[in-house]
Amino acid sequence: MSPAAALGLLILGMGPLASAVSAGGTDTPRLIVRLQAPIVGSAAGRIEALGRRLGVVLHHGHRCSGGVEVVTPPADYDPGQLAELVEHLNAQPEVSYAEVDAHRYPVQVPPADPEFNNQGYLSEAHTGINTLPAWVITTGSADTVVALVDTGILAGHVDLAGHVLAGYDLVSTDPDGSFFTANDGDGRDPDPSDPGDGVNAGGCGPGTPATPSSWHGTGVASLVGAAQNGAGMVGVDWQTRLLPVRALGRCGGYVSDINDALRWAAGLAVPGVPDNPHPARVINLSIGSAGTCLRSEQAAIDDAHAAGALVVVSAGNDGRDTLRTAPANCRGVLVVTATDRNGGLAPFADFGVKIGLSAPGTGILVATNSGLQSPIPGGDAWGCAGGGPAGCFGTSFATPLVSGVAALMLSLRPDLSVEQLIGTLRANTHAFPGALGIQCGEPLCGTGIADAAGAVSAVRTGRIDVEAEGNGLAAALRAATPLGFDSPIRGRLTRDGQIDLYRVQLGSRQSFRALGSGGTDTYAYLFGSDATVIAQNDNRSTTDTNFEIQRELDTGTYYVGVEGRSRSSRGDYVLTISHSDPVSGNGGGGSGGGGALGWPTLLLLGLGLYLRSRGP
Repeated sequence: MSPAAALGLLILGMGPLASAVSAGGTDTPRLIVRLQAPIVGSAAGRIEALGRRLGVVLHHGHRCSGGVEVVTPPADYDPGQLAELVEHLNAQPEVSYAEVDAHRYPVQVPPADPEFNNQGYLSEAHTGINTLPAWVITTGSADTVVALVDTGILAGHVDLAGHVLAGYDLVSTDPDGSFFTANDGDGRDPDPSDPGDGVNAGGCGPGTPATPSSWHGTGVASLVGAAQNGAGMVGVDWQTRLLPVRALGRCGGYVSDINDALRWAAGLAVPGVPDNPHPARVINLSIGSAGTCLRSEQAAIDDAHAAGALVVVSAGNDGRDTLRTAPANCRGVLVVTATDRNGGLAPFADFGVKIGLSAPGTGILVATNSGLQSPIPGGDAWGCAGGGPAGCFGTSFATPLVSGVAALMLSLRPDLSVEQLIGTLRANTHAFPGALGIQCGEPLCGTGIADAAGAVSAVRTGRIDVEAEGNGLAAALRAATPLGFDSPIRGRLTRDGQIDLYRVQLGSRQSFRALGSGGTDTYAYLFGSDATVIAQNDNRSTTDTNFEIQRELDTGTYYVGVEGRSRSSRGDYVLTISHSDPVSGNGGGGSGGGGALGWPTLLLLGLGLYLRSRGP
């Protein structure tokens, strides 16, 4: 079915929109009731009498042509109760027929942009993000600002022109004083345009391949907000303003630059940089690499969150648990993974309990430039840099689809908090289809595939959900199995992406050790009480050790997670945890308490503290 035909069916009440949006933008239903002629007494009296007979209060609204009456049932009736009431009314001898007073909408002309027919990931209602019904309600607002912390933007591209705000280039000088990363001949400046990030072989380190410029930021921006202008493609939100904040260049970018970009995008002060006059409500981070969330990284995200900005982050493209990828494993971000054309988990996509929701990530059309290294003036193109007609793939391109849906929601309710955006997005996904390939579902892929129509309809009708976590990690930790010290526990991994979680209590500062062994190739995480990933490891110190984590930890609750090193790892493992005094090495069991310290131990402790205070 063509997108135009699909849109027509939805608008005429034959698709999901009829049930997703109630009449008049409220939750109060109406009924159409035709009474049998002749009507003895007033129609209002007959309607009220019908209600008394059925044990429900019915109010007569007004008479319409064709001899029908508009009737209002109780406002709190859910769809099931309403259907039951209609059935009972139709069974009454004085009723010719009764039916729900459905809602119809003005016919929205589908986008005339020539590439729209190649954007099924937008229009499809089951494996796409279902934008057609959403666009009947809103196509966005120029008052909404979405920031793209990325490689910069080619603001003159025909699909972006006029929608790009004056952003900033926050790529700083390299440690050797050069501008290799920036690739624009200088450091930070008010020009966030993308000069290209292509490199020669070995340019990003020994053995790294030559790559053309990706025009990544332009592609990401176009998915959020490419204009509906009869040229090229369309984005999710046709009206939003795009704020380019350049933090990546050749071979990626420094975390310190990304942190400053996050704060600046949210309207916070950055030393040496003019204040941002257009703070963003949504910040798209289609970036990441292996590692644990840095403390500075977490602080920047916390600051952006406190300023009212939703930070949407890509899960990663390494086919592993996104707990191993930063900044996706930071707290307070909404993490998006990618589905394939069948609605299953894309083979490359990262997964796990940190995922908030999914969006299509294969065969994605983006705005780009035909230049291989530097941008070519007038070289507007669509597809991927060197990617051909199959389009782009990656969680980088699933993420801006969700950012665009958030922008549509804010066009209706600019006052929505970060927690309300997260909760309503996650509560209004559509279910993963019974797809070929890798089956999605929690805990692999979040609550479902982003549904623009569902989320926008929920905002329009006031069905706002609130959720601070944005993923299933905290709930999984609350259900963790208590674990004692020095008593090995045997576990078994039986399904894709399984992670077993264990709770540990320390009664004093201790040297903590978690050791995993067995025939299954396992990976381990150490979490703090706030769900922060403190450490992760799969390095083998011996031939029969799968992982070993050692840390000095303060008093408190901690969690150890054990999962397969790959998504499909299966089999048995053994987990042993132990602890000892951080200085003397004396072992201790139970919850980490120790006995009284003797004078030799106290002397050693004092000497150790003195030497530590002296530094290296």
